[in-house]
Amino acid sequence: MGSDRHTFVLNMARKRILIIGAGRSSSALIQYLDGLAESNTWTIHVADRSLKTAQERCGSTEHCRAMEMDALDPDVRASILPEYDIVVSMLPARFHTEVVADCVNHGIHVI
Repeated sequence: MGSDRHTFVLNMARKRILIIGAGRSSSALIQYLDGLAESNTWTIHVADRSLKTAQERCGSTEHCRAMEMDALDPDVRASILPEYDIVVSMLPARFHTEVVADCVNHGIHVI
């Protein structure tokens, strides 16, 4: 282990990261991951039922792309989730169960 407090994050190199939910609490996470994305060659997508909200959260970040996604629709999740290596659910807690179950079923790391 190195002395770098970001050791865990830096070991996730070359990953496609999907953040589901672009509420206010996602802003800090998006900024943090965007700051590490270039050195780790990450692709970060922020998905929300409102494309406008996802675009606002991505703002002027360099490595963040917004997309529209209805995370409550199982067919939509089934078509989108397998494209990613890591999924971060920023949805309200009551919606985590379905997203987590789909990720586990597809072998996708989920936070």
